[in-house]
Amino acid sequence: MRIRLAGVVTDGRQTSLDDGGIGDSDYARPILVSFRDVTLLNSTGIGLLLQLNRRVRERGGQLVLHSLPPYIQQVISFMKLDKLLQIAKSEQEAHELLT
Repeated sequence: MRIRLAGVVTDGRQTSLDDGGIGDSDYARPILVSFRDVTLLNSTGIGLLLQLNRRVRERGGQLVLHSLPPYIQQVISFMKLDKLLQIAKSEQEAHELLT
């Protein structure tokens, strides 16, 4: 499953990370999330990512984030979330990380 985020990722009303486009069976599959067109990610958006990551792991799936703009990569690294979340530089690299 591919999710392409764009614009502001701050809460469930503004992004597809709020379960609106993800069914229960999707959590058990690989999910690739593109951040290429994201302009803002705040603490609520980070919380949504962590919640999605937890659900995917609980159901045996795999979540890979890719194409993060530099400032989002810096925030993720500063918070040490790159130790918890799988992050790839590109969509191609994200596909290569899938097990």
